[in-house]
Amino acid sequence: MSLIDQTYFINEIALPTGKYSDLDGFITLLEPEILVKSLGYELAKQVVAYAETTIDPIKTLVEGAEFTDVNGDLRKWNGLINTSKKSLIAYYVYYYYRRTKVTYTTPMGEKKGAAENSVDAEIGTKVMRAWNHMTDEIETMHDYIYSVPELYAICKPEHIGSVNSFDL
Repeated sequence: MSLIDQTYFINEIALPTGKYSDLDGFITLLEPEILVKSLGYELAKQVVAYAETTIDPIKTLVEGAEFTDVNGDLRKWNGLINTSKKSLIAYYVYYYYRRTKVTYTTPMGEKKGAAENSVDAEIGTKVMRAWNHMTDEIETMHDYIYSVPELYAICKPEHIGSVNSFDL
């Protein structure tokens, strides 16, 4: 079972939801991927098992906590899930969902839908903002992990990378 659901896709990252949406499939596919990339396999495995545990520090990694950073400043990690429905997982899923849905595959190749009385808009800037927000959240999560020795010892993240408005 996924940590997030369709209710996380609101405001700036709103996507089609509901009975006929394929968003759940994207969440199921991409959530484990971003967890492994941002936490490493061992820690991601413990986070996925979160629903079965109430053990700190995994619980606070998932749900959020206040922490003191390396500069001695009190900060807040909002968690991977929260009541404000903002999650780095949702931003990651949004990015790849939008990239995938720009075109659709047919036996004759990639096609782009045409609609009357509308003009295509570039999605590059919007998906770039989502990606950048996700990387900012990952940075805050890593600051939190650094403050918890048990988590820091097993966190082995991969380089996530960056994108620009040309989606490069």
